[in-house]
Amino acid sequence: MDLQDWFAALKLAKQIAPEKEPLICRKLASQVENQNNTAEAQKLYERAYMNPSNENIDEKINVEQHNAICYAGIARTAVRMGDMGRGFQIANELTDKNLIIEIAGVCENMKQWTEAAKLYQKGGLVEKAASIYIQMGMFA
Repeated sequence: MDLQDWFAALKLAKQIAPEKEPLICRKLASQVENQNNTAEAQKLYERAYMNPSNENIDEKINVEQHNAICYAGIARTAVRMGDMGRGFQIANELTDKNLIIEIAGVCENMKQWTEAAKLYQKGGLVEKAASIYIQMGMFA
């Protein structure tokens, strides 16, 4: 599916099956993020967030996992847009090591060495974190 198809699906879901809108928003956000439209991706990730207490949620969706993926997307896009504080704060709230490592990689690409090292460490890639700390001259 191309982006126009995703946007059409999102519009249709909003009208016909509003409970599917967050899932489509998340998938569309991922596509938009991959095309480097960071600001639009962040808006879509924020729109995709699901309130766990909402009784209209499709039972097949793991809301906790869905929201973690959305939060990771928000964190990645925040880092790319220069909002390190928000991105790092969200990343620190996540528990999924793979998502944390993804965000660490974005931090590293943005040359945010300290944040990258801390997130690699939290994600379990201690050697990678140590390597960054050594490059920075932080031997403690």
